[in-house]
Amino acid sequence: MQWIICVLVKTKRLGNEKSNCFIDGKSTRGSFQSSWTFFSKRFNIETLVVAPTNDSTLSRLTMSTEGDEKVVEQITKQLDKLIDVVMVTNLSESEFVERELMLIKFTKDSFPENVFDESNIVSKDNQIINVQVVGTSSELDKLISEIDANNPLEIVRSGSLGISSDEKTLTIEN
Repeated sequence: MQWIICVLVKTKRLGNEKSNCFIDGKSTRGSFQSSWTFFSKRFNIETLVVAPTNDSTLSRLTMSTEGDEKVVEQITKQLDKLIDVVMVTNLSESEFVERELMLIKFTKDSFPENVFDESNIVSKDNQIINVQVVGTSSELDKLISEIDANNPLEIVRSGSLGISSDEKTLTIEN
């Protein structure tokens, strides 16, 4: 079974660039990185997405993993021990929406016109067509199987993002 786990982590941002997201704390940064390295090697984390939140002092980590409930329980317990983790929630415990972005590059000659419509195309020139698709991880896996014979030049996936479908939110106020 696939599980989606969300984590709020204290952060420090430099400027407005999205790529400038760092774990906060001069002395704790190394500790968090060391702990995260140990943590990520201990569990099979399939995707990991880090993004800013409305609160400039926090970042949201969304990860997906495969396993049983014991694995998820262990992951949650280990995350709670990491420095600078504010909150951990398992979205899979209730109804949630999961989406992932996938970008695919084709040569113009190999582009499967019957699979994509014009709204999927994000760039096009005389030789290359790039498309974007949004869906669940399983939907994107199925699409990759369908287009495999077209020999895409490159496939890039964002990793899963998730949000609960109920009133529960991942904020400090909860």
